[in-house]
Amino acid sequence: MAPPGTSGVAEETVHAVVLSGSGSSSTDAFEVGAMQVLLAEGAAHLGGRPIDPAIYSGSGFGAFNAAVMASQAGGDTATTVRYLGDAWLDGLSSAPGRCGNGVYRLRGNPLTFLNPRCYMPQPFLPFLQAFTDGGFLMANLAERFAVFLGGGSGSLSERLLHIPDLTVFFDMAPLQSSLRRYVDLGRLGSSDKELVVIASDWTEGRARAFLKPEVAGEDGYAILQASTAYLLAFPFVPIGGRPYGGGPGSMATPLKPVLDLYARPGRKLVVHVIYLVTEIAEIPLSPMTSALAGLGRYFSMNEVLNRKNEVEYPPGVAPRSASGEMPGSVVIHSYRPRAPIINWFEFSNFDREITAAHIAEGRECVLRHDCAAEGCVLAH
Repeated sequence: MAPPGTSGVAEETVHAVVLSGSGSSSTDAFEVGAMQVLLAEGAAHLGGRPIDPAIYSGSGFGAFNAAVMASQAGGDTATTVRYLGDAWLDGLSSAPGRCGNGVYRLRGNPLTFLNPRCYMPQPFLPFLQAFTDGGFLMANLAERFAVFLGGGSGSLSERLLHIPDLTVFFDMAPLQSSLRRYVDLGRLGSSDKELVVIASDWTEGRARAFLKPEVAGEDGYAILQASTAYLLAFPFVPIGGRPYGGGPGSMATPLKPVLDLYARPGRKLVVHVIYLVTEIAEIPLSPMTSALAGLGRYFSMNEVLNRKNEVEYPPGVAPRSASGEMPGSVVIHSYRPRAPIINWFEFSNFDREITAAHIAEGRECVLRHDCAAEGCVLAH
C-alpha cells in the first residue's frame, strides 16, 4: 500500500543547475569547473556518474553559462561544458598577445596604443577608436550638461550628481560579439533543455525571469547582455521599452524560479546550486571600518539575501507555488568556494590566469563536496 499522499508510482528524477551571478570580473568561471565534474566526469556524492540536467537557471554571467549549456552547443552535455571552458579562456578573457577582452572595451583607454595586438588587423584602428570615443564622450557630456542647465526637479546638488556616469566609458561591442559567437539561439530554441535567465527590471525594481522561448527569440542577445551588465558600470539594455540591468542586482542566485516553475508532484527535483560567495560569516571583516570595505561587504550580503526576492514571470506563466499545489520532492546540493573569490574592486578584471584559477577552484569544490558538511536539503 502506498504511503498517504503518494500514488505508489516511482518519481521521475530531474536535475537542475542554478548558476549564481556576480558583479565582479570572471568569477563565474568557477561554475565551469564545478560543471566539468558534475556533468562530464561524475561526482562521488552522485555515485560517480555524470548528470545530464534538464533545467538551467542563471543570473549575470551565470546566465551566459546557462544559455551555452542549454543550447547544447557541443552536441552533448559533456562536450558543451568543455566548449564553455574554451569560451571563457579563449574568448571572454584577456591575455598577453590579445587586445583587450571579450566583454568590454574601455573608451579613451591610452593603454590601447601600447599594445601591438591592437593594431591588428587594422593598423589605424586605435586612432580611429580614439577619435570616435572622443566624439561620443563629448556628446554625452554635453547632453548631460544641457539637462542640468535646463533645470527640472531636484536641488542644484541633486542635478550635479546626475552628470557623472561610468557607463559611457564601457563599450559593450566585445560582449555583443561574444554572445553571438558562443550562444546559438537557433540551437537553444530546438534544445530539449529548459532555461531561466534573470535580469533586473530597473523600472519595476524587481527580478524578471526570462524563459527559453524569450531568450531564443529576437530579444535573446539583449536579454543575455542585460543579465550580465554590472549595475552602475555597464550600460542598461532596453527590452520592450524598459531598461534592464544585471541580474545579480535583484536575484544573484535564481533558485526560487526553478522551485516555482519546475517542482511538481510525481517528480524528484535534484537542484545543484553553484554559489560564488561563501557564507557571509566566513568572509573576513576589514581590520578597520571604511567606506570601500563596507560597500564590498554590502554587495556580498545583497547577493546572499536576494535569493527570495519577488520574481516577475512572462505573461501567462504562473508559478505553481501560487496555487498551493504539492511541489513533489526536492533535493538541493549547494556548492561554494572554500574562500572568498570575489574582489568587488576588480570588477572589470578578466585576466586569463585568474579565470583559469576560478575554473580549477570550481572543480575542487565539487570534488570535495560532502552533503553532511554542506547541509544538503531534502524537502517535500
